Amino acid sequence: MDRIVEEEPRTRAPRRSLHVVPLRVVALSAIGAVLYFGHAAFVPVVLAVLFSLVLTTPVEALHRRGIPRGLCALMVLLCLVGLLGAAVNLVWAPAQTWWQSAP
Repeated sequence: MDRIVEEEPRTRAPRRSLHVVPLRVVALSAIGAVLYFGHAAFVPVVLAVLFSLVLTTPVEALHRRGIPRGLCALMVLLCLVGLLGAAVNLVWAPAQTWWQSAP
């Protein structure tokens, strides 16, 4: 017997409402304004999240070796502060000479 294959009705692509595009523009403008005027509050939060993501790996690696997590975090922070201090120490003398020779 031959089967009768029914074709599925073709569905139209949904038409975009004319109100969607201006609404998106207003929403993006509002987000931009909030970020612009609130950058003093958002920048430290974003940096904290970034540092948290970057420094979680060494802390967890030390924690897997049996060191308490708080001590791991303290060790990683002390290493970072030490590296920052060493970098400032290396740059300090050349920066002083450059500053004195600047017009």
